[in-house]
Amino acid sequence: MREDSVYYYTKRWFTDAGFRILAGQPPNGTDRFPVIEVKSGTNNERGSRNVFKPDLIAATDLSIVLVECKPRFSQEDVDKLRSIRDDQQRRTALVEELRQRRVLESNDLGSSYREALAIDQALRFAIAFEGSRVDLSDIYSLVLESNGDGSLYLGDDIISSL
Repeated sequence: MREDSVYYYTKRWFTDAGFRILAGQPPNGTDRFPVIEVKSGTNNERGSRNVFKPDLIAATDLSIVLVECKPRFSQEDVDKLRSIRDDQQRRTALVEELRQRRVLESNDLGSSYREALAIDQALRFAIAFEGSRVDLSDIYSLVLESNGDGSLYLGDDIISSL
């Protein structure tokens, strides 16, 4: 499966699960969704140095999920997601970017996320790929089949909701 197909099926999976797509950056293209940048929190300069742009950001009134999409499992993407999750300055920069862009309000989720702390506590991280499940206990994995169906895992448990 190509990366653009992984992006498409991931977006479809999250939408079918009741999520709203807040942001997206498909491979080699554009989408109707804005692109959200996760800055380092220490770089105040313009430009994209030390900036991470998640492939998708999806949300419900309970969780906000940053998703990286690749044709096959990517440890590099897992490491990127962990670097955001584990860096309070990056998470704070992400929360501020979401608030400044008003993507929660424009998707009728503003009442669930009035405070920055609520946004920060709702952050989840996931990778999406085609193939076999990889045992990750701290990052969600959306494992896609060649027909586009998928299952969400945390560790070796199938997750029905985030």
